[in-house]
Amino acid sequence: MAIKLKEFYFLRHAQSTANEKRQMSGSSWDVKLSPFGHSQAEQVGRFLAEAKLPIQALVTSPLVRAQTTAAYAAEALKLEAFIEEDIKEWNFGKWEGVPFEEIKEDFFSGKNPPEGETRTQFQNRVLQGMNATLSHPCPKLIVAHGAVWMILQEMLGLESARIENATLVHVKQSNHQWILTELFSPD
Repeated sequence: MAIKLKEFYFLRHAQSTANEKRQMSGSSWDVKLSPFGHSQAEQVGRFLAEAKLPIQALVTSPLVRAQTTAAYAAEALKLEAFIEEDIKEWNFGKWEGVPFEEIKEDFFSGKNPPEGETRTQFQNRVLQGMNATLSHPCPKLIVAHGAVWMILQEMLGLESARIENATLVHVKQSNHQWILTELFSPD
């Protein structure tokens, strides 16, 4: 199954308290935005208010860090944020709360998190969530997570590029190829 062919905007949530400490935080450890993350979310909200992008719907992960970021975007866009359970972050199991440096090699070598979701389970869930999100034909802003973005890049055949917290990108198909444009990255 592939992602339904539609354009969308993707916003990685602003810096969380776990991002600040460089700890793994997936779907089983629901962390808040850091004070700096609130500042980032305000910046992206201001950008969205001024940019006048054709966004007609806002969909967010159910996790607090994504919902809080989405609230700033919703206010700027004057839209209600809808929750899509299947675009929440990867369940990292025993890696939750562990410093990223300690598991980085395992993570990038493709090992599955102990007592968490397998990569295949996560990928299938994200695909299901994205297809549910994109099933209605209007430009959408999706507020989600770093690993969700990583899986989307793989599924869409985009060149692998990490996006930082509170970075907004536009993804659309042109000539049967997905094109990525970075629109906003906070200071």
